[in-house]
Amino acid sequence: MGLPFRRTKEDFLGFDWEDRNRDIHFDKHGIDFPIVGRIDWSHVLKARDHRHGPTETRWVALAYCPVLARVLVVVYLKQHQIGRIISVRLANAEEAALFHAR
Repeated sequence: MGLPFRRTKEDFLGFDWEDRNRDIHFDKHGIDFPIVGRIDWSHVLKARDHRHGPTETRWVALAYCPVLARVLVVVYLKQHQIGRIISVRLANAEEAALFHAR
């Protein structure tokens, strides 16, 4: 992926998203946003996504979802312990290998 991932954990009080964006990403990736509540956030790889400018701090996380038994890629914003989900998809082989190697 080329991003400088680091091992960390995340704590959230909850998640939200735009319903239109949720529908678009579900049609594209087949993963529904509420699954992020089932991710093991105590063990993630996280990197800042600088592609959207300095005014918006987006994060990309590689995280394991025990319900799906797969690594997911989650793009999100975080404000006041609430995760605003931008995108969720299954990790590709390279991303999953990176997650499991660290």
